[in-house]
Amino acid sequence: MYDFMALMPEAILLFTIVVMLMVALLRSKNTPKTFYTLAKYGVLAALVAEIALYNHTLWLGHYVNNPQITVFKVVIYLLLLGNMHISLKWFLGEDKSSFGFYVLLILSLLSLVAAMSAVNLYLWWGCLQVSMLLHYVLLRDGCDADEQKAEMKCLGLVAVIYGVAGTCGVFGLSRLSGGAEFAQILAFLSQTELNVEIYVACALILVGLLFVMGMPPFHFWMSGAAAAAILPASGYVSVVPLFAYYACLLNLLESVFSPIYMVLKPVLLIFALMAVVLGAVAANNENNLRKLFVYSRIFVMGIVLAVILNLSEEAEFAGFVFLLVSLLAMAGVYTIFYAFKSKGEYLSDLPDVAGIAESKPYVAAAMLIFMTSMLGFPPLLGFLGAVIALNQLVVIHQYMVVMVIMFGVLMMASAYLRVLKTMYFDDKHKSFDRVDKGIYQILLVDIVLIAVLMINPKILLGLIELMLK
Repeated sequence: MYDFMALMPEAILLFTIVVMLMVALLRSKNTPKTFYTLAKYGVLAALVAEIALYNHTLWLGHYVNNPQITVFKVVIYLLLLGNMHISLKWFLGEDKSSFGFYVLLILSLLSLVAAMSAVNLYLWWGCLQVSMLLHYVLLRDGCDADEQKAEMKCLGLVAVIYGVAGTCGVFGLSRLSGGAEFAQILAFLSQTELNVEIYVACALILVGLLFVMGMPPFHFWMSGAAAAAILPASGYVSVVPLFAYYACLLNLLESVFSPIYMVLKPVLLIFALMAVVLGAVAANNENNLRKLFVYSRIFVMGIVLAVILNLSEEAEFAGFVFLLVSLLAMAGVYTIFYAFKSKGEYLSDLPDVAGIAESKPYVAAAMLIFMTSMLGFPPLLGFLGAVIALNQLVVIHQYMVVMVIMFGVLMMASAYLRVLKTMYFDDKHKSFDRVDKGIYQILLVDIVLIAVLMINPKILLGLIELMLK
C-alpha cells in the first residue's frame, strides 16, 4: 500500500531548498539572515509534518514511520534548529553568504531522516553515504590552508575506501539473502546455517557504519576535519547527526542482525570500550578545544554503545537518556565557542582562552556547568543520564565495563580540569571581543533547560518513556 503522505516532511524540505535557490537567483540583495529565515521556517514546517504523520508508511518493505522513529527525528530537528540559529552569528560576523551552508544542512537532514525510516538495506546504506558526502562538503568548506586542504583530501579518500567496503557488504548480504528488505534478510539469517561469507558481509557493513559514526579505530578523520572546518560546520557534524546514527545502529542490530547478535556483541563491546578509553585519554593530549570535544563526543558514543548492547527496552531507554543529556551539554559547549573571539578571530587553541573568566565570567561559568554535566557529576542533569546508564550496566552484571567507564570519567575530568584551570587561573594574554547578546540568550535557555530537568527529572523521563513505548 502506498501512502505518499509519509513523504510530506521530505517534500517540504525539498520545496524549501527550491525556494532558497529561487531567492538566491532572483533577488539581488540577500543577507545571511535571509537564507536562515527561509531554512528555519522550512524545517519547522517539516517538523510539524513529521509529528502529524508519525504513523504513515510509504511502502512497508522500504520506508516506515512509527512513533519511536519520530521521537528520534524530533530530537534531530530541534538540535538542527538550535545549530542553525547560532550559526547565523558566524555568517553575520564574517559577512559571508549562508546559502550553501543552510542548503547543505537541509540536505543532510533529509538523508539522515530517510536513513532512519529506511527498512531496505540499499536505501539505508545509500542515505548514510549521502549524509557522509554532505558532511565532507560541509567540513571542507572554508578550509584555506594547504595543510587543511591536504587533510580533507585524505578524509575524502578514506571515506571512499570505507564506503566501498560497506557497499560490498550490502551487495553481498542482499545477494545471499535474495533481497534487500530488512525483514527478508532477518528471516534468511534466522533460517540459514551461518558461514564465513555471511559474517564477512555483516562485518563490512558494521565497519562502514562505525566509520560514518566516527568510532575508534575509524575515528582518525573526525578530529582533524572538525578542527579545520568553519565553526558552524564543526558544531553541526559533531552534535546533530549522533541521534540519527544511534537510531540507525539500533535498527540494524534489532531488525537485521539479531540472529547473529550474540556473535557480534563481544566485538561491539570492544569497540565501545575502545571509544571510552581512547576518547578520554586522547582528550588529555589535546590543546585544540574543538579536537578535545570531538574526543569527548567519541567518549559519549562509546558509553552509549556499551549501554545498548543488551538490546532491551530498558537499555534503549538508558542509551537515549544518556545521549540526550550529553548532547544538551555538548550543544552548550559549541555555543560557547562562538564567544571565544579576539579581534574578530574565533579562538580554538586552549592557551588562547587563558584568563577569559576575568573578562567573561558568565561564559566561563557556563562552560563549567556544561562540562560538569557531561561528566555526570551531581547535581546537574548529566548525573541523571550517568546513573541511568551505569545502572543498566550493573543490572546485566557488566561490572568490568562500569570500571572502564569510571576510569574514562576520571581521565575526562582531568582534561576538563585543564580547560577550567586555563580559563580561570592562567594569565590572560589576549583581549576578548564583546559577546553577542544572542549567544548569552542561547546559553541561558540551555542552562535553564538543564536546571528545570535537574529539579524535576520525572518530566524528562516520563515523556521519553511514553514516546519510546
